[in-house]
Amino acid sequence: MALSFDQWLEFIIALSAPGSHVGIWQFPGNAGDALNHSIHFCLNPHSVLAKLATKSAQRLFDIFPRIDGFGGLLSFEELPLNERLRFADSHVTLFKKVFASGDWSEESFMWWERLIGAQWDDGTVVQRDRQLCDHMLVVFEQILEIPSESCQRSALHGLHEFGLNTTDPERALKIVSEAIALGCAWSDEIRSYAESVLNGTAQ
Repeated sequence: MALSFDQWLEFIIALSAPGSHVGIWQFPGNAGDALNHSIHFCLNPHSVLAKLATKSAQRLFDIFPRIDGFGGLLSFEELPLNERLRFADSHVTLFKKVFASGDWSEESFMWWERLIGAQWDDGTVVQRDRQLCDHMLVVFEQILEIPSESCQRSALHGLHEFGLNTTDPERALKIVSEAIALGCAWSDEIRSYAESVLNGTAQ
């Protein structure tokens, strides 16, 4: 029987509690359940965040994309590719609804660094799935268009992290250079970071 969203949420609350000893290996459902509810979370994040204290929400944002979270579902080949790409696309909504506020700037910036090494149940590591990494550039391009410095910096960081793992390593740099050439309404800080992505000195 499929794991309900309420059951998934109960697990998330336990997983994200400060000092919790609950781990992803104790997830009570299957990969399909995990994927469906992860997509729902990204599309409707406040339905989950409303149940969490600030420290728990911070822990959730730290764990969710990592190898000990749900990020590895993106490259888990036992799941249909179209559903995995739908999970990738749902990140745009998560960033618009949560990270655009700037309240979670560190979590949004580190998201892709945590995600790139994620893996679900001994499946393919995210950074080794070239088809997925190609699609992630589309996701970063959309997040880059969100009028929020937190989102823009995070998207640039994502392009920097994922670019070399795609079938065309120059494509990520082209996205950044085209955005700069278009004269995007970026702050000096964001423009400087974009230039560091182009010249390979970004952190």
